[in-house]
Amino acid sequence: MGVLGGVASGATNDVLPAGQLVVDVTRGWLGAAVDVGLSGEVVSIRDDGSARSSWQWVSASARLAIPVRDRLLLEAHVGVRGYRVLANASGFAQVDPQQVLFSVGAAGSVGASFRLVGPVGISLRLTGNTRLAESFIIERPGGVRDIVLSTGPLEGSVLAGLVARF
Repeated sequence: MGVLGGVASGATNDVLPAGQLVVDVTRGWLGAAVDVGLSGEVVSIRDDGSARSSWQWVSASARLAIPVRDRLLLEAHVGVRGYRVLANASGFAQVDPQQVLFSVGAAGSVGASFRLVGPVGISLRLTGNTRLAESFIIERPGGVRDIVLSTGPLEGSVLAGLVARF
């Protein structure tokens, strides 16, 4: 079990804060993991308004955990991740100021954790994930549709934090 925080980028040009709660079960070298997480907000500012987006996710992964030393554990995860993407627009003459989108993609990570004392340790994880590219569209008067914010299909993150191994 662990609580991790760090940065993510790639889906947009911005570097965003990200956080994640991980729960895993391992027998021998193999196991499973579930994590939930969220990103910071990305903002797109236009002359007549702005759009903001953030996302949350839940992942289920297969886990490979290889003890290297008494205190050092190397790990790899591969699985599927479901996303809830929220976008809000303000300042535009619009019809629908908020959109909620759901998508699914692949996720994988590699990392290491080092036990400090008892079951408590620190962990560093590099994660890559995919999802559908999204475009957030507002409808202007006269039926004109305008893309005000886009996210790409690939994202990477670096997360570190505290873990407990029992």
